Parts: sequence; C-alpha cells; structure tokens
Amino acid sequence: MIKTAMVICLASLLAACATPSPLEFNPDTVMQSKRKFDAELKTITVKTAPTNQRTGDVNWFRVENTIGDQFYQTSTGTGVPITRQWETALNDALSQSLIFRDNAQRKISLIVEIQKVEMNGLATVDYDIAARYRLMDRETGVDAYSKTIESHGSAETSEAFVGAVRARLAFVRSVKTNIEQFLADLQTAMLQ
Repeated sequence: MIKTAMVICLASLLAACATPSPLEFNPDTVMQSKRKFDAELKTITVKTAPTNQRTGDVNWFRVENTIGDQFYQTSTGTGVPITRQWETALNDALSQSLIFRDNAQRKISLIVEIQKVEMNGLATVDYDIAARYRLMDRETGVDAYSKTIESHGSAETSEAFVGAVRARLAFVRSVKTNIEQFLADLQTAMLQ
C-alpha cells in the first residue's frame, strides 16, 4: 500500500515537471519609441530563409520535437506554429512601441527570414538563432532596412528537470532576445 502511494506521488510529481510552458515570444517590456518612422507597417511575415541564405541549421522537425510540441500537437516539421507565434509577438511589440505612423504615405512590410536555429547541450540547453529583419518599401520593393540579429537562449537543469521543457525555455528566451535586439536596433536605425 505504501509503495503504491509512493509510486503514484512520484508519477504525479514527474508528470507535473513535464508540462512545457506555452510558446510566448512577447518581450517582457516594450518601451514606447522616442522616434517615429514616417511609414506605416502594413504586414509582418516570418519565414525560413532559403537554403542558400542560411547561416546554420534550420530543422523545424527537430526543433518542434525538441521543444516539446508533441505535448500539444503532432509535429509538422514546417515551423509554421513557431513562425506564426513569432509574427504575433512582433506585431504586439511594434504596436506597443509606436515606432511607425498609421496612415503614413509610405507603406512598408517587415519580412523576417530565419537563417539559423541551432540547439546544443543536454544538462544545460542552449539555442542560437539568427534572423534577418528586412523593412521593404511596398511601392519600390527596395529594402529600407536590413539587419541580421543573432541571439542566444539558455536553460539549466535547475530550471526544469525534463529536457523538452528546458529546450522550450531556452528556445523561447532566444526568440524573445532576438525580438528585443531588433527593437533596440530600430531605435538608432535610419530607413533608406
């Protein structure tokens, strides 16, 4: 009887440890911009960079399985759920920052091309991400801004015992950092 109770308690404890956090890429704080671009942001697209423009491995099937998406859905291997969440986080952050003017004559699109998503480690999980951010003038098709942002996210065993949960924490931190660095760079950037 005591053994059965201990097994049930241990199983419950381990099951609770295996629950991954949601994919929430929104930066913790977004400051209102001190400057405004005389341009209206019309669309945001996040996608995988073409193979010849990648700076490292981008294997969505591995990423989706490593960060524990099998807890929520069958992995598609396309990265679509991840890129959609990234788009949503960017939209929210840019709306909060007030860096673009609504109804400006110039219309631009933000295109984010993910060039690298690499994971390392077991006890401490590290994710390194590189994403190229482009603000494209919708009338001319010319990039008004283009920069590759590299970021790093890490999670240790002390934060989560289950590897998939650690991987998810590290991945989310890396994407959040990437978005935060992009927003910081926009504060000093000049649109062409």
